[in-house]
Amino acid sequence: MIPPANINQEQNKVAFDATMFPKIDIHVRKEKLTDYKNEPFYNQFNSITPSFESGTEEYIEVSQNAVSLLSTASENSTFVVPKSVDYSDATYNVSMIGDYCLEKAPETMQEVVVSENVGYIGAKAFINKAETIKDIFFLPATASADVLSTKQFELTSDYNEFASDQKIYVKKSVVDAYKTAWADYASQINYQIPFKSDNSTPVIATRFGTFSREFDVDLSENNPMTASGKPAVVAYTGMIEKVTNEEGTFIRMSSINCGASDGTDGTYIPANTGVLLEGNVYNEKQGVSQSPADFTYYKIGEREISAPKDNIMACVTETSQTIKGKEDGYYNYIISQGKYWSLDDEQEVVIPAHKSYMHIPSSSVSNSKRIIMLFGDDLEDNPTAIIMPHHAVNATPAVYDLAGRRVSSSPSRGVYIVNGKKYVR
Repeated sequence: MIPPANINQEQNKVAFDATMFPKIDIHVRKEKLTDYKNEPFYNQFNSITPSFESGTEEYIEVSQNAVSLLSTASENSTFVVPKSVDYSDATYNVSMIGDYCLEKAPETMQEVVVSENVGYIGAKAFINKAETIKDIFFLPATASADVLSTKQFELTSDYNEFASDQKIYVKKSVVDAYKTAWADYASQINYQIPFKSDNSTPVIATRFGTFSREFDVDLSENNPMTASGKPAVVAYTGMIEKVTNEEGTFIRMSSINCGASDGTDGTYIPANTGVLLEGNVYNEKQGVSQSPADFTYYKIGEREISAPKDNIMACVTETSQTIKGKEDGYYNYIISQGKYWSLDDEQEVVIPAHKSYMHIPSSSVSNSKRIIMLFGDDLEDNPTAIIMPHHAVNATPAVYDLAGRRVSSSPSRGVYIVNGKKYVR
């Protein structure tokens, strides 16, 4: 609380004269509300309103339609600063990130995504005591020094908004503008977002991978066209084409933004969209298709493209997600070692953040649970069909003799092996 003695009340220098108090509403941090209400000076104002919580975030009103983000207790690995918040029958834009905003953020937080609405960043806003926040993504397409509190109030480096080891990622078109406007952080600003810190292995090591992000992503850089006429890495979405109980469920995998003439065909992924990535560079030594050796980063997208409808690729963003083989009327399929696999109904698998999986209505899955993926954007072409392996639910386990030969059933006498364990009859 600001002590009343620190507010000028001298004659001719008074900060508030008697006629002003009834016209002013003040907003304070909720933990200080009692202190303010117990102070006679502040009781002269029309009202004293505390900050409020919505979800895991705390906000304070700064105008009739805007709030400042004071703190968050989100345990997500990627924290997305909300664009707006609803409270008390009103909708507010989140236009400010307050001083020391992330100081007490949980140690699980590693990244922060900032949207277009934010026009002010407070002192030490992104510095957290756990020192786990390393990457910050700014989506605004304009750069201004006025956004920074250290510039607005001529604060020393003791109040820097960012830690010296934090990376700041912006759109490629404005990277130079940010480096000029935010000169103190120029060496930390980049547009190339690494897929992973260790680039010793390809992003896609065995033909397929999955991906999703909280913002639009551009994969076009370091992604040349191959002899087959498609990019070295293509992003696909999937739609159910037909279901037959005899053959399985047919999924049409189409390159995202299929047929786009602006160069985005297969390489531009809208925010919160799950995709299947295919690497099309053949490694003869290993006998697999992969992503190019220098395909190690991606960019924040700069176009406004709508997410595809009826996409069966479910995205996992902000934090990892635990899924079951069957849940809420859907069957789930995962990718492992370049292949998709079905799960037993109650089997649980953790999907890491920024990946995706197939999420198919149970009514659209054949009795066999077999999935056939048809690759090709032209429905008249001869697409590649991939029959996805699956685990049969409640199936009788295979039985082997001591020589490793599979036998039709458990022997009436002797030693046999089931699921790697020896049994004696």
